[in-house]
Amino acid sequence: MYKISSKRPALSRDEQAAFCPWFLDRVIRVRINKLLPRYYYFRLRLYFDKYGCICCHRKDRAYGSNGLCRACNWTVCERLRLMDARLQRQFKRENDGVERTFLRRLENAKRLLGDIKAILGK
Repeated sequence: MYKISSKRPALSRDEQAAFCPWFLDRVIRVRINKLLPRYYYFRLRLYFDKYGCICCHRKDRAYGSNGLCRACNWTVCERLRLMDARLQRQFKRENDGVERTFLRRLENAKRLLGDIKAILGK
């Protein structure tokens, strides 16, 4: 049986940027990551321990992150970094407000639940 600690595993800035949620600013990505349950970050590690690297299927390599060994993780992160650079050049980082639309429901829920909490707290 696997013991899952209460702390989330520390990821490098590149690893955080490479995988879901993709292509978002750091501030928005951090806000979304805070909504995810703790076990979400351990599922790919457990997969790696049982089946090996998602990419090369080897079990004899050191774990990198996101279900990949270190070598495959570096390769995927580097490819995504290059694709991000290409997309940024192509679209010139246009901010069309998609992230604000995505998080508007969360902010409204917090505001509404804050009112209920104040009423129930009396």
